[in-house]
Amino acid sequence: MAAKEFDIPVLPTYLEIPEINEGVMEGDGPFKSSEQFQNPLGFPGEKVDNWQEVAIEKMGELKSKYRSVQVFLDSCVKCGACTDKCHYFLGSSDPKNMPVARQDLFRSVYRRHFTFAGKHFPKLVGAKELDDEMLDDWYNYFHQCSQCRRCSVFCPYGIDTAEISMAAREVLDAVGVGQKYCNQILGKAITIGNNLGLPEPALRDTLLDLEEEIEEETGIAVKYPLDVKGAEILLITPSADFFAEPHIDGLIGYGKVFHEDGVSWTMSSYASEGANFGMFIGSYDIMRKAALRIRKAALDLEVSRVMVGECGHAWRVAYSFWNTLTGVGAGATDEYALKLQNQLDSRYPQPQHIIEYTHDLIQRGKLKFDKT
Repeated sequence: MAAKEFDIPVLPTYLEIPEINEGVMEGDGPFKSSEQFQNPLGFPGEKVDNWQEVAIEKMGELKSKYRSVQVFLDSCVKCGACTDKCHYFLGSSDPKNMPVARQDLFRSVYRRHFTFAGKHFPKLVGAKELDDEMLDDWYNYFHQCSQCRRCSVFCPYGIDTAEISMAAREVLDAVGVGQKYCNQILGKAITIGNNLGLPEPALRDTLLDLEEEIEEETGIAVKYPLDVKGAEILLITPSADFFAEPHIDGLIGYGKVFHEDGVSWTMSSYASEGANFGMFIGSYDIMRKAALRIRKAALDLEVSRVMVGECGHAWRVAYSFWNTLTGVGAGATDEYALKLQNQLDSRYPQPQHIIEYTHDLIQRGKLKFDKT
């Protein structure tokens, strides 16, 4: 079969900023969630009648609850350092995909209802009402943010557009305008334990298939244990590792690494998902519901270490939020968090990334590689 030919773009010395095309990405946005997926998460099944009142009340709650949101909304000076850093703007040329302009969709409503100048002199400070057109822009453009945080790296004030996107999405869910993909997945995660909705028998069969495949290939019986009480390590990995290429190769590798180290480990059918879409919809409460399944699994299986497979946003939630969400690490102070902190081995990072673990084994010479 002939190799495919590709036109490889030339990387310019200086980035070419596209000419602005206003409204080029206007539209309905991603598929909206229905009552079937909204209600299990505690959100209204459709847009509520008094949605404007609910939205403003929710904005006030978020402003008070998360100090960073108000700081970010108040501190932008429109310097423009972020404009050419967003891949959505570079790819679409829609000015509302500039991070600063996307923020302003939220900021303009915030100013109208929560600042003196916006209440009394709205036109002078760009304050606007939250009407149907603005709500549509919120839904469309705040879902054209992947929360990569590249813009915040270049912002001289460190404004985190991702956090503003998360706040806007939480308001949207509160008024009954949720996104189908994320909310459908979260319903499975908090009721079944993974984003795919795989029940325990299906997960067990998947792991048995992996064992057979590896033994056929290598002649070595690498095991993928499930729900083994008293194991040292609980592995939490994204459910894409169970079926999708190339993700499944990662899970195959994890098993081989554990086998070579000789450590006891297990996965959990109750909490078999590392990816936490609560971050994508901006809901700390839903994020916690998903994460608490991991805490319960760790306590029930009496493990001494919690390890996370490779997944960008799974690790972001684990590293940055698990401490206060679940007590994996330090921060939470409820009874079960303290119990877990006492149970986990303090000699190791909690949680620990699989790459950290593998790198340590390489450094200590416990993994041998055939480089031929």
